[in-house]
Amino acid sequence: MKLTLKILIVTILFVTNNRIVLGQSDTAIILNLSICIKAALDFSPVLKEGSVQTEIKNHAISRTKSSQLPYLTTLASYNLTNQNKLDNNYNSLSYGINASQFVWQFGKNKALAEQAKYLYQAEMSNFRAMQLNVVLQVKLFYFEYLKYVKLLEIAKNNVEQAELFLSAAKEKKALGIGKNSDIFKSESDVADTKYIYSTYENHNTKLRSEFRQLTGLNISGNTRFEDELFVADINYTASVTDTLVSMAQNNYPELKMIDDLLLSQEAYIKSAKAEMYPKISAGAGYNWYYNPIFKDNDFWNAGITVSWDIFSGYRKKYQLKMEKLQSDAFTFQKENLLLTIRKEINNQFLTFKENFSQIGIIESLLKSATENMNTVLEEYKQGVSSMLELANARSENFRAKEKYINAWYAYQISKVQLERTLGVTNK
Repeated sequence: MKLTLKILIVTILFVTNNRIVLGQSDTAIILNLSICIKAALDFSPVLKEGSVQTEIKNHAISRTKSSQLPYLTTLASYNLTNQNKLDNNYNSLSYGINASQFVWQFGKNKALAEQAKYLYQAEMSNFRAMQLNVVLQVKLFYFEYLKYVKLLEIAKNNVEQAELFLSAAKEKKALGIGKNSDIFKSESDVADTKYIYSTYENHNTKLRSEFRQLTGLNISGNTRFEDELFVADINYTASVTDTLVSMAQNNYPELKMIDDLLLSQEAYIKSAKAEMYPKISAGAGYNWYYNPIFKDNDFWNAGITVSWDIFSGYRKKYQLKMEKLQSDAFTFQKENLLLTIRKEINNQFLTFKENFSQIGIIESLLKSATENMNTVLEEYKQGVSSMLELANARSENFRAKEKYINAWYAYQISKVQLERTLGVTNK
């Protein structure tokens, strides 16, 4: 019987190792973060719609440029009438082809083409922002899923430990050196650990479903992910806030979008100013007309037309003022965005560094809790410690593992949020 108890104790010691927390796994890797990001970018209906919107803006450039080309129209007609001086019915036929060309109006066409170009660039920046948002969502789900996979593993390990402790308590009772209270305590611990395991298992199932909807991948309970939770990123460790702000100013897509909207608005103001100047256009045409009362059946024409709206009820004046105010609004929006970016980067970078430092602290806590667990387990084997002390040591060790996993998760989340503000993906 004593040999059986020793076997149980050795098994318990083996189960309490740190394999889970250290991220070791003998399971083949199927998916990693890069694969999930690519799948989501290809699958996302939002991005598909955004891609269509960019194409619309791209075609708008060609449409605007086409206004600089001549217009060519043709017309053919046939008529039958009895209204003539001979009191006889007769037929009439006509055919004509005419061309018109906008020549000049103080650079209006050029300004409209510039406006279309910058609107397209703004839409491209908006599409880039949408892509970054999808990447952010994937990373958040990915690391949350990895977190709960880890938590589920240590919860399973926790159940196994509690069940082994229960077996040990029953074995000691059978040997006549145990107490019924130890058995009751162990049974309570087993129920508690199974409840924790069930909670994590349900959350894990929910995350798989949401991740499938985000990426379109066939993710099941057998799917395995590359273990990237316990990986530190040294890219930002030695950075300073000013460097990160400069990076964001070069990459943040929403900021680029406002810059393009400002340039587009400036071009639109130019086109609005051009409306106050004369418009010059040229036209030419050839027409053939058969009618008994006409001496000649064909004629041609060519000429230049100058038109100028001298007064239009101050409409153009107020339109120009509105467009200038809109340009000022974009300028103020950019200034506010720059302030927001600086504030967010400062806060996110401090959180990032704080979370990284917390990992080292909790790692020490985990080491201490594991050593205490092993010590109490050895004392329990020798009959020095009680089942209550052993259960408390197991619980503290489990909570330390939870804190360690959550610390790495908080670190990864703060990193991906910082990357979103910087306008980078790093994947």
